[in-house]
Amino acid sequence: MATAAERWAIEAAARPSEAHAFAIALRDGAATPRARSDAIHFFTMLHAPPPVAPQRAAMASPHDRWLAAFAAAFEGERRWLSDCAARTIPPRPDLALARQEAALRQQRQALLTLAGLDRPGTALGAMAALAADWPHLRRALDGSDAPAFDPPELVEDRAVAFCMAQLAAIHRSVWDILEARQAARLPR
Repeated sequence: MATAAERWAIEAAARPSEAHAFAIALRDGAATPRARSDAIHFFTMLHAPPPVAPQRAAMASPHDRWLAAFAAAFEGERRWLSDCAARTIPPRPDLALARQEAALRQQRQALLTLAGLDRPGTALGAMAALAADWPHLRRALDGSDAPAFDPPELVEDRAVAFCMAQLAAIHRSVWDILEARQAARLPR
């Protein structure tokens, strides 16, 4: 049975891809096909190139069974995301895209850093947030259901909460970039 702190942390982490207006527009079919392609491209840049964050987290905490299981399960999700990217048209290169991709590379580095920290609770917190958000993200990208990942046992620890919040902020920032790209394309 999850504690109140565990339930709160997992529910809070699930919100970036569930509640962001751009993710909702994608999920509900209100966004353009180009917007969907951009979203797949950006999240592929964040989560598909090896090493992926779950692998880094499992290496940083080699005795954590949940992290090892999540890293193994996420490998299928990484392949799914790469396959989605291969089936979509990549964004047209331009100055804005170059800046946005640079920002995304910084977000990826931040994610890998969080996942690779060996302080107790950091990798676990970040990956618990990823596991909680992933089904919502996948539903937004292509309408399919992701496997449900069992939540880990979390302790009430500032490192866990901090890293969960950081993962949520990373996903939220990607959705914000995508929303800004879409807004820049709209006729004025």
